[in-house]
Amino acid sequence: MARHGSPRPKPLLLLIVVLLGVSLFPARWLMPWSGRVAELAGLPLVPLGDGLTAVRVWLEAGSTREDTRTVEVLEKEVAILRRELNASQAQLRSLRDEISRLRRFPVEETKDSVPPRLVSASVVAVDPSRRDGLFRINKGSQFGVRAGGVALDGQDVIVGHVLDDLGRTTATIRPMHSAASRSIKAVISDPRSSDGSIDPPSTPILLHPDGSGWDATIPESIPVSEGAEVRLFDENWPRWAQGCLLGLVGETTRSDENPRWNEIRVLPSVSVRRLHSLLIVSEGSPTDAGGAP
Repeated sequence: MARHGSPRPKPLLLLIVVLLGVSLFPARWLMPWSGRVAELAGLPLVPLGDGLTAVRVWLEAGSTREDTRTVEVLEKEVAILRRELNASQAQLRSLRDEISRLRRFPVEETKDSVPPRLVSASVVAVDPSRRDGLFRINKGSQFGVRAGGVALDGQDVIVGHVLDDLGRTTATIRPMHSAASRSIKAVISDPRSSDGSIDPPSTPILLHPDGSGWDATIPESIPVSEGAEVRLFDENWPRWAQGCLLGLVGETTRSDENPRWNEIRVLPSVSVRRLHSLLIVSEGSPTDAGGAP
């Protein structure tokens, strides 16, 4: 009778057992033999490594937490940007109102008109003891400043005009409210009106300077209130000075001589002692037609 021996292991199973055993050896031991052998030795552990990697990724993803400090920083940045946006919108509305007021001043321009010359200057000397309030700037004829040029503060407030004693690097400015200045025409604009209108735009008033401001006598039919803006409306001044702010109405009283008239006091909108930099707008020359520097 044939004897039944123990079953022989299958070649494939034997190969897997051998590979598993070899895979336990360090790869550097197998590299001297063959790079392919090292790859085959590590092959059975690939599924195990992939599984461990998946578990590690899952654990790390589950353990992440939201950093509340980042959210607080973002909220602060949003609040800052919102405040800046509101400030920009308010400035835009103010500029639109100013443009609306200035458009009510008729300015005649011809095709051959030469653009004005713009020069930025700094105030370098002020003598408070002088009644005329003269002060000097650090720019003169060499920089394009011309006699009769208009001095502006903030591009809207007219401060004074350049005198004839012009130097190459300096110039003297006489304030608009100086006692040595002549009377000027202006109109009253109430800033509290919804559209910034000037009522009435065709009735200018005459301002008399006295060194610290202006006095004017106006009919009671012209509405005026404390804080109302007073803007230049005088044909004897350059076109770019028309509509510029002179000052604010400070006080209104009934005239003693005529009860149907009111006496108003206009105060400068800016103090000469607080001026630091100005924009000097002068008549341009034909060579400046291409644009002022």
